[in-house]
Amino acid sequence: MASNLVMRQLDERQTEHEIQLLVYSPKMDILALALATGTVSLYRLQWQRIWAAPGEEGRLATALAWRPDGKLLAAGDSAGLVTVRHIEASAAIHTQQLDSKVTCLTWVSCPGLAPPAEPGEQEWDFLARLPSLSKTYSYIGPGGEEELEDCRRLDCGGELTVLLAGTAAGSIYVLVHGFLLAMRLTAEDLGDGVEGGVEEVAMTEDVKSISCVVGGRLLLLSCPLLSTCMPQLAVLAAKYSLVQGILHYTTDTIRQIREAWESILLEMDTKLTSYAENNPPGTVAADFLELLMFGVPSPQLETFLHKDMTEKGLKKLGQSIELSYSNIQRLVLRYLGAVSQSLNFHLGEMVGLARAGDRYPVLGVTEAVVEAALHQAQAFWAKGVELQQVIDESMKNFKAFFRWVYVEILKLGEENLAGDLSKVSQQDITFIAEFLKRFQPVESVGGSVSHLYLEKVGQYLEDKPLVQPPDNSANPWHQLLETHPEIQDVPFIIPVNTGTSLVQEHAQLEARVSAVFAGLGRDIGSQTALLQAIALPDMAPRSCRQQVTERVCVHGIASLSPGPDSSAPSELLLWRALCSSSSSTPSPTSPTSMVRLRLAPGLVVVDSSFYTAEYLALLVRGEGEVHTLLQLPLASLAPLLAPHSPTSPHAAVLVEEVGGARSRTLDNLAATQLAVSGPRKVSVFLFRNRKRIRIYDMEGEEEEEEDTLDSSGFSASMDVNSSQIG
Repeated sequence: MASNLVMRQLDERQTEHEIQLLVYSPKMDILALALATGTVSLYRLQWQRIWAAPGEEGRLATALAWRPDGKLLAAGDSAGLVTVRHIEASAAIHTQQLDSKVTCLTWVSCPGLAPPAEPGEQEWDFLARLPSLSKTYSYIGPGGEEELEDCRRLDCGGELTVLLAGTAAGSIYVLVHGFLLAMRLTAEDLGDGVEGGVEEVAMTEDVKSISCVVGGRLLLLSCPLLSTCMPQLAVLAAKYSLVQGILHYTTDTIRQIREAWESILLEMDTKLTSYAENNPPGTVAADFLELLMFGVPSPQLETFLHKDMTEKGLKKLGQSIELSYSNIQRLVLRYLGAVSQSLNFHLGEMVGLARAGDRYPVLGVTEAVVEAALHQAQAFWAKGVELQQVIDESMKNFKAFFRWVYVEILKLGEENLAGDLSKVSQQDITFIAEFLKRFQPVESVGGSVSHLYLEKVGQYLEDKPLVQPPDNSANPWHQLLETHPEIQDVPFIIPVNTGTSLVQEHAQLEARVSAVFAGLGRDIGSQTALLQAIALPDMAPRSCRQQVTERVCVHGIASLSPGPDSSAPSELLLWRALCSSSSSTPSPTSPTSMVRLRLAPGLVVVDSSFYTAEYLALLVRGEGEVHTLLQLPLASLAPLLAPHSPTSPHAAVLVEEVGGARSRTLDNLAATQLAVSGPRKVSVFLFRNRKRIRIYDMEGEEEEEEDTLDSSGFSASMDVNSSQIG
C-alpha cells in the first residue's frame, strides 16, 4: 500500500488565455508558461510576473526547458525557432533556427567535462570589459572612474551544459551551453527505417550516449567523437560567447554613431538643398566660389544669406556641428577602437587554437577560416581609422567654411569686423575650396539632378558604397601598394577597401565570424552510431518523458494504451538506457532494461514526470474524475527492470505493488498536465480547461481548514488580478 504524500496547497490562479505548456525552474521558485497567444511568461511563486515575451504572429511555443541552474529559459516554437532568454529580461540573448517545429527540449548538466584552467594560466577577461555604452557622453562615472561593462551577453554559467532540441522532421540538435551548435543529427543519421518526429530526447552526463524517442521507437545512440571533443567545444563556446558579445557591442556603437550624426547637418542640408533645387544645376558651387574669389555674392546668394543663413542661426549651427563631430570622434576612438582591439585579439587567439593539434580542424574550425575572419576584423578597424581621418578633415573644413560665411554675412549687414575676423589665411581658403567641391550636383536615374550633401561622414554609416571615397593618391603607402600589388597578398598586410562604408565592412565582419563556427558538427554527426532501436507498443505520444538519473544512465517513461481503439493510457513503460563508463564508446550490446507498469482497473494515466533523480511522479485519474498524485521510488523499480528482449514481452507489474510508493488524492482537481520541481519541492497542475493552475508545496504540513486558500486561489494580501497573465 502506498503511504500518504504530504502536500500543502499554496495557490490557485485563473488565467485569461489558455496555457499550452508550463515548466517549473529546477533551482528557483519561478514558473514558465507558454500561452495560446504565443506569449511566454515567467512568474514567481508569489505570482508576481517577471516578464512576458510575445511571440511572432502565427507562432506558438511548443517546447520549454530550463537550464539546470534555472537562470536561462529555452523556448522552441512551431516555426522551428529556439529562443534563449535570461530570467531577468524578456529580450532574446540568442536564437537558433531549426529545420522544423520544435517538439522537445532538454537541458542537461555535464559536470567535469570542461577542464578547469591550469593554475597560473593567463586570463584575458580584461579585454572583454569595454566602456559602457549607456554612459557614452559621461567621461567618468560617479566614483571618478569610467564605467566598464562586460560585453558578453551569452552566460555560460558555472559548469558545462548541453541543450538538446528535437524537431518534427526527426532531427536532433546539440547546442553547447544552449547557443553553440555542436552537432545535428538528421532522420537519416538516426538509422534506416526511423521515421517521424522526435518526441523526447536526453543525453548522459558524460555525453557518450543520446537516448531519444522517434516515431514510437526508443533509440540509443553512441556519440564517441562528441564526447572526445567536448573540452574543445567548451573552449569554442566560451569564445563564441565573447565574440558574439563583441559584435553586438560593435553594432550598438555604430547605431550610436549614426544617432549622433543624423541631426548633424539636417538644417544645413535642408537649406542648401532648397537653394539648389530653385536654381540651375551647379549654381550652388558657382555662387559660393564666386563669392570666395571676388567677394561679391550673386543676387540669389545674397538673398539666401540674408533670409536663411542668419548670423545667429549660423553660430548655433556651427556649435551644434562641432559638438556632434566631437561625440562621433569619441565613439570612434574610445569605443570602436577598444572593441576592435578586443575582437582582433580573440580572433588571433583562435588562429592559435586552429594551429594547435588536430581536434579544432576536425570540428570545422580551420586556420584558413579563422584567418579570413581576422583579416576582415583588421579591415573593419582600418575603415574606422579612415572614418576618423574624414572626421578630422570635415571638422577643419566646416570651421573654415562657417567662419568665412559668418564674415560675409556681417559684411552684407555693413557691420564692423574685428581684426581677426577679416583675416583669411591661404590654408583656410584651401579648406573652403575643398568644402565647396562637395556642392557638385549628381545626375541620378531618370535624368533628374540631385544635390550632393556637404557632409562626408554620413556615407560611412549607410549600407552602400561610398559616394565620395577618400583621395589616397598622395599617400605613400597607397602608392607603394599600387606599384607593387603583390604586397597585398602578404598575410600581415591589412587589406584596404577604399570604396566600402563602415556598415558594409561590419556586415562582412559578421559573415566571416559566423563562418568560423558554421562548420561545427559536420564530422561529429557522421560519427554517431545507432546502438539499439526498440519499438514502444501503442505509445501515447503526449506523455513521454526522459531524464538523466545517473551520470551514464537515462530513465524514460511512456504511457501505453490498452488497444488500438482506446486513447486512454492505462499502462506505463519504464526503461533505463545504460551506457558503460569504463569504455570510451558504448558497446552495441549495451543493456536497455524495461518494466511494464499496470494501473488498477478504472485508472488512467494523465501525465508523468520525474520529480527528482530518485522519484517518478504520476498523475492518475480514476472513477468520478478523482485525480491522484503518485510518487514511485526508482530504487524500488530497479529490481523490476529486465533486459529488453524483442521475443519475450515484459509482464506487467501493478503499480500498487511497488514498495515505498506515496500517494495523495487531489480534491476538486481535473488536471491535464503536471510540472514538478523536486529541488524546490513544488508541483504545479494545469486544469483541463487550460486556464487554471494549482500549486502545491510537496513537503509542507497540511494546514487547518480555516487557514487554507479559498477556491478562487486569490489571496486578499496579493494585489494581483487575472489579467496579469497573458
